[in-house]
Amino acid sequence: MTRLHLLLLGPFQAMLDDQPLRALESDKGRALLAYLAVEFGRAHPREELAALLWPDCAPAAGRANLRNALSDLRAALRDRERQPPALQATPAAIAFRPTADDQVDALAFAELLEEPSVGRLEAAVGLYRGDFLLGLAPKGCPAFEDWLLLMRERLRRGYLEALRQLVAIYQARGQGERALEAARCWAEADPYDEGAQRELMQLLALAGQRSAALAQYEKCKQALSAELGVEPEAATTQLYEQIRAGRQDRAEAAPPSARLPTPLLPLIGRERELALVRMWLREPENRLVTILGPGGAGKTRLAVEAARLAASDFADGVHFVPCSPLAAPELLAPAIARALGAGWLGEPAAAEEDLRRLLGQRRALLVLDSFEAVLPAAAQVAALLQDAPEVRVLATSRMRLGIQGEQLFPLGGLPLVPDQAQGGESAAAALFMLGARRVRPGYAPKAEDRPHLDRICQLVDGVPLALLLASSWMQLLSPAEIAAHIAQDAGHGLEFLAADWQDVEKRQRSMRGVLDHSWNLLAERERLALTALAVLRGRFSAEAAEQVAGATLRDLLHLVDSSLLHRAAGGRYELHDLVRQYAELRLRERPELAQSARDRHAEYYAGALARWREALWSPQEQLALREVESEMPNIVPAWGWAAQRQRSDWLIRGADGLGGFLLHQSRLEEGAQLFAQAAAALRDAPESGEGWRARAKLTGWQAGFDLARGRVSLAAQRLREAFGYLGEAERAGEEITAERASLCHRLGKTLMGLGAEIERELQAGDQPAEREEAPGEQSRLAEARRLYERSLALSRQAGDRALLATTLTDLAAVAARQGRQDEAWDHQQEALALLRELGAPTPLFQQALAAGTLYAEDQGRYDDSRRLVREAHRLFSEMGEAAAAMPTALAAMAFTIPASWRRRTRSMSAASPPAGRWACSASWRAPWCCWAATICTWANRRRRGRSWSARWRSRKS
Repeated sequence: MTRLHLLLLGPFQAMLDDQPLRALESDKGRALLAYLAVEFGRAHPREELAALLWPDCAPAAGRANLRNALSDLRAALRDRERQPPALQATPAAIAFRPTADDQVDALAFAELLEEPSVGRLEAAVGLYRGDFLLGLAPKGCPAFEDWLLLMRERLRRGYLEALRQLVAIYQARGQGERALEAARCWAEADPYDEGAQRELMQLLALAGQRSAALAQYEKCKQALSAELGVEPEAATTQLYEQIRAGRQDRAEAAPPSARLPTPLLPLIGRERELALVRMWLREPENRLVTILGPGGAGKTRLAVEAARLAASDFADGVHFVPCSPLAAPELLAPAIARALGAGWLGEPAAAEEDLRRLLGQRRALLVLDSFEAVLPAAAQVAALLQDAPEVRVLATSRMRLGIQGEQLFPLGGLPLVPDQAQGGESAAAALFMLGARRVRPGYAPKAEDRPHLDRICQLVDGVPLALLLASSWMQLLSPAEIAAHIAQDAGHGLEFLAADWQDVEKRQRSMRGVLDHSWNLLAERERLALTALAVLRGRFSAEAAEQVAGATLRDLLHLVDSSLLHRAAGGRYELHDLVRQYAELRLRERPELAQSARDRHAEYYAGALARWREALWSPQEQLALREVESEMPNIVPAWGWAAQRQRSDWLIRGADGLGGFLLHQSRLEEGAQLFAQAAAALRDAPESGEGWRARAKLTGWQAGFDLARGRVSLAAQRLREAFGYLGEAERAGEEITAERASLCHRLGKTLMGLGAEIERELQAGDQPAEREEAPGEQSRLAEARRLYERSLALSRQAGDRALLATTLTDLAAVAARQGRQDEAWDHQQEALALLRELGAPTPLFQQALAAGTLYAEDQGRYDDSRRLVREAHRLFSEMGEAAAAMPTALAAMAFTIPASWRRRTRSMSAASPPAGRWACSASWRAPWCCWAATICTWANRRRRGRSWSARWRSRKS
């Protein structure tokens, strides 16, 4: 397989199998490839791409230009040699699908910055060769230029931020030379960022390069004057004067007082976070930094360490103020005064004014811990910062303070990925091991313990307090037993995560206590929303949250700000497992709310399945498949609840979407089980027309899964049962047209399946191969025809175009077997017209093209045959099945062109044996299967290729 490496950071470069790709010279071709590669997460409509790169062309001309550019790209990338191809297309859209071996430096760069560690930051900086697509400027493409500038700026900011973080980290580690090197890169990349210039000047001075530091100031001053017409900031000039005067730098100054708690445990796995907080505290614009996170995340420990390192920057000291013991917001000012050593400043009402006078000219850092306890006092903090310009505040809180200028630092769990700095363990595992060895000295994990240790870290999402609570059980339990206890539902995991520590507040001795405290901080509306969100699983959309839990966007924002809800990628949301357990406990306390939430959950996903069923027969087929797959953790319990509640209406709405998805994905056992459970739940439901209709639909889908698994006789039995239910529904006055159309179609398929079973039995019994038909075949064909025609009429009446196209294709097959070739051709043409309207490149469309080619040949419609072959070739090519397209066309043409033509045309005459070999060796993806089946069917009809057919069936099985 070819390996593609795209270098988009800096000038465009492409490597194929480590060799430069020189065949791609067009700027628009490069632009198209770069755009598809960077925006690879979705399929792009062809109209959108044509408008992006050829905006001045008419739509038809733009699409033609796009086709040509796509063809050139495929040729340059040798896409026919790849399985799957990098460029996958349908008649409606194009997508870039990289394999695990492919590399796109811009994507790798962005991924490294998503969860940065020192190593990942260094790797990201190493990838950045220059601005994104430097020098690429396709003419007359304003929309592409806008996208290019946006991406260029976004990636450039990421690069500058990575350098800034590395400078801070290297300084915190005492690695002066590496900090100086990173600062040089930062200052060169952004010569107008005076923060970068000051860092470089300071580091040069620290390294004893005083003249270079002064020269850097002059260089900065000239650049600002020449380009922006401004003078350097006061802070930059002040630093210059200090260096010129030879005064001691900040690192060598005698540290002022730092009244901070003394930690009992080391800080593990927070190097990056520590460096960032430290850096932000030194930036003039960051007067208030809030470390925001859930209880137990280690906010206090990080704040204390950051304040300790920052002590040398504050001449009037660092002062720690615990807010959790304060009974009222009014007591904050007296508490700060006590931390400053000023004693009580009078009544609380007067304390604020006295405090502002006391701090007015001081350069101090206030660490306000657990600020959520006095959140209404945020206005006092804002007033204090206004009146004391040299004071900084570092707050820890479960909720944001909500002050203008507040710099939030969200803090989550410890990293779960291995880190060489932790001896190859993840930071989360390292903290767990630290706690474990305190209660079980000398503990060394065995190989069989490792998966359970990782499982523990995942279950608690790396939350430090939860890890330490879990590790306290190592005195009695194994890692496997601890993981099993945490994973229990019904809140048992929360109750298990507890310890009898005497040196911490009671609410910090258990995860239940931690979450109780967070719960008490919520407004009643937010409590209701959080409780109802417990029924949602995995990641969910804002729409689902609103429909299921009644949570508005503002409610979600408050829960995110309260560190109880996480906003994940793609604008979706998720609850951590421990928070979900807690919300489920609260939900069980309110049975009426629990039932209402689960009802809304089931109703919402029933409607969603109905929408997805339509999308599965549209150009958005692939997007719909991905959406349904991602929502299966919600769909399955919603379906189960609908069945448990015996809600026939929800089951009817959702059945076709769920069944269609599972059948499309060949998840046959799962589908059979889900529909069997639902059908069983309705057996003792009160009789009603809607109930009978639901039973008919569910039983019909059971038959569909039986048929797909080859259990034809059982499918026939179920369909007879389903028709009985449908009769009861009709007598009760229900509209059953759509259900009857579907059942008639399935029964016709079942009859055809019974015929196939008899044929297999004949072959197994060494019956003569020349036998034209199995016993009773004509009667089965006649009955299948009648059922298909009935389904056809009913699906037309119901307006179900998907079922109509499916039935037409099957009816054409029956007509062909009965020798009604004109009829077969007509039915197939109508099916193809419908499928083209629907626009979905489904396997049925591919099958219909293959069958149409066969029917055309049978009637001597060679022009029509070639037209369908060309359409199939174009469809396969646009889908990215380039490797299948030419053999498919060649093989089909070999059997559809008249023998006289083959005799006259040597190339076509030579095509037949390769076609047979190809049919036997093809990979069994749907497009290949359809055409392989067509080839072998035609070969068998002409008493040729019997060995090909046998080998094809053997390979397929």
